[in-house]
Amino acid sequence: GTIYVGSQYLYKSVNKGDSWQKISPDLSTNDPEKQKQEESGGLSVDNSSAENHCTIFAICESPVDVNVVWAGTDDGNLQVTENSGGSWTNAAKNVTGVPKNAWVSSIDASKFERNTAFVTFDNHAMGDHKAYIFKTTDLGKTWTSIATSDINGYAHKIKQDIINPNLLFAGTAFGLYISIDGGISWVQYNANVPNVEVRDISIQPETGDLLIASHGRGIYVIDDLTPYRNVTQDILNSEAAFLPTRQNYVYSGFLGGSFPDEAGFYVGQNATEDAVIMYYLKDRVVTGDVRLEIYDTKGNLLNSLPGTKRKGINKITWDMRLKPPKVAKAVRPDQSGFSAPYVPEGVYTLKLIKGTQVIEGNLDLKVHPFCPHSSYDIAMQQETSLRLYKMQEDLAFMVENVGKVQSETEKMMKEDKVSEKTGKALIDKLEDLRKTLVATKEGQITGEERLRERLGWLYVTVVWYNGKPTDQQLDRISGLQYEMDEAQKKVDDIYRNYLSKVNSELKSGGAAEIQLMTREAFDKKDVSSKQQGNGMFDFNWK
Repeated sequence: GTIYVGSQYLYKSVNKGDSWQKISPDLSTNDPEKQKQEESGGLSVDNSSAENHCTIFAICESPVDVNVVWAGTDDGNLQVTENSGGSWTNAAKNVTGVPKNAWVSSIDASKFERNTAFVTFDNHAMGDHKAYIFKTTDLGKTWTSIATSDINGYAHKIKQDIINPNLLFAGTAFGLYISIDGGISWVQYNANVPNVEVRDISIQPETGDLLIASHGRGIYVIDDLTPYRNVTQDILNSEAAFLPTRQNYVYSGFLGGSFPDEAGFYVGQNATEDAVIMYYLKDRVVTGDVRLEIYDTKGNLLNSLPGTKRKGINKITWDMRLKPPKVAKAVRPDQSGFSAPYVPEGVYTLKLIKGTQVIEGNLDLKVHPFCPHSSYDIAMQQETSLRLYKMQEDLAFMVENVGKVQSETEKMMKEDKVSEKTGKALIDKLEDLRKTLVATKEGQITGEERLRERLGWLYVTVVWYNGKPTDQQLDRISGLQYEMDEAQKKVDDIYRNYLSKVNSELKSGGAAEIQLMTREAFDKKDVSSKQQGNGMFDFNWK
């Protein structure tokens, strides 16, 4: 319930403002020459407080010792108390290299050490645009400048990270700057942060996000400081390395997103629900590709993602899903060809491939603690999703073979290697069967549902819900599996009774037989969801 407010005096409340106590004398210079507001020009006296002078501008209580409080003024004083205002010391006289009376624009007392604090001074009102940033480790008796020529613009704000004491953030008139070595060197952070005045900086302790307020009145959030907190000199000296991130969660159970507001109100973008993977590159990759491969615990390749090639810290996101299943081809796309099950929680192997160099790391996925579904429900959903996934690909394999035999038979008929009677009998029998497996009518809305459409819809409804399938859905699987088995029997009979006759004619004429595609060959085919559809669908089932 403690809060501080400053005028030329410092006031303190311990009950959220119900009552106040003055805990200081006048902490400013109290220079009368700077208090002639009525003589400052203009048609009327300014009453907005914007032109007040000899005023406390920055206040900071030590996170380590509540009795240590800092106060900085807009006329150059830097005051500190060790006894909650019982007595004060002006530390400004100990700061060398700062013009007299420069504003104390911010103070940040360290949460790691009682006597350590950081201060910024602002002298731009006098035409001086230099950055002044200082650090003390002895409660203001001595100061060290940590501003370097890397920083552009006068400083508004200095902030020390709450986890890594060497990670510092500085807000200036021209953007945000970061130091990972306690202020020895600085680099501008310009990934989606413009060159605007950064007037305030805060760190969200639970999520580890960095919040910055700009003078353009925009708020920016840099998600997850974990990678920056863990950058070491060894990593900077390496050619490439993975960086840790905060915990990645699968099965979040969130719906996410929002409908656009017709009144025109701005809605900020949420942080991604995908797994975030960060890595460091010492130099920009100018030749060759960078890609990220993700493997499960059995060494199976789950996904290969294109990587970014920038020098420095790079980010890739993964939706934590398998590749969509291969779906039986038909006259129109099927939504199941765009849908994939989540991978289960566990530790996955990452391989960053940069030319001939391979860097390995791990990705730990856990079920989100807010997920409303039990471990049993999630396991049932995964098992059901994978069963339907396999049925999808089994059906696609069946239909692919049917199409292959039809097209090759038609080709042999045109080349007079197979008689029209024998070839047409095989093609027609397979076509009659194919019409029971997939929709064949042109158009998006025909009402035609075949085995593929029924199976695809069941698959989608199971995959895009994170909880246990319903009893009705589970019962439906058995019926669809029966249809699959019956279709397989019929197609086997056609191959046995009709394809064999086609192959007999081919052999008698010295031509090669028509061979069925093997499952291994089918699995290697690139039958991606993009090839299944024509781009009309833009599913966002979340």
